[in-house]
Amino acid sequence: MSVVDRRPVRAVRRRVARALDWRVPHVASRLRRAWLLFRHPDVDLRIDPSAFIGPGFRLDAREGGSLWIGATTEFRRGGTIEIGPQAEVRIGERVIFTDGALIQITTRLEIGDNAALGQDVAIFDGRHRFGTADKHFLQQGYVLRPIVIGEGAAIHSKVTVTASVGAGAVVAANSLVNREIPDGALAAGVPARARGRARNLPDVEAADQAR
Repeated sequence: MSVVDRRPVRAVRRRVARALDWRVPHVASRLRRAWLLFRHPDVDLRIDPSAFIGPGFRLDAREGGSLWIGATTEFRRGGTIEIGPQAEVRIGERVIFTDGALIQITTRLEIGDNAALGQDVAIFDGRHRFGTADKHFLQQGYVLRPIVIGEGAAIHSKVTVTASVGAGAVVAANSLVNREIPDGALAAGVPARARGRARNLPDVEAADQAR
C-alpha cells in the first residue's frame, strides 16, 4: 500500500493561510473604515487609510464632534470611542490599542505618536459631581478636564486614565491615573504615583549611556 506524500499540499496550504492572514484583516479594516465614514456624516472624522480598525470597533458620536486617527495606528480588537458634540479626539501615528479600549471624551483628548495602550484601558475626561446630598448624582453635572497622553507613553492593561500622562511615561497595569504623570516617569498604584524613571525618553537613554 503506497503512502501519499502530503507535504507539498501542506506547504501550499501554509502559504495560502499566511497570505490570507495578512490580507483579509486589512481588507476588513478598510471596509470598517468606509462604514464609519458613511455612518457618521456629521462628525469631523479623519481616519488615515493605513490605520487598522479591528473587529468589534465602535464609534458613538451621533451629535457631532471630531475624531482623527493617524497613519498605521491600530485598534486590534474591540474598542469603543464615545465623543460629545464639542469633543476633539486626536490620535497620532503608530499608536497601538490592544483589546477592549474604552474612550469617553466631552472636551479634548490628544494621544502622541508611538504610544501604546494595553488591554481594557479606559480613558475619561470627566467625573460626576457629588456635592449635593438631596440631588441625584446624574443631575449634578461633571468635572471635566482635557487629557494629553504624550509621545511614546506606555499604558499597560486595565489602567483607568482621568488625567494626563507625560511623554515616554510607563503606567503599570491596574493603576488609576487621576493626577498628572510627568514625562519619562514609571508610575503605578491606585492612585498612580511616580515610582522612578521609565527610560522611554531618548534623553534619558542618552544620559545613561554617557555614564
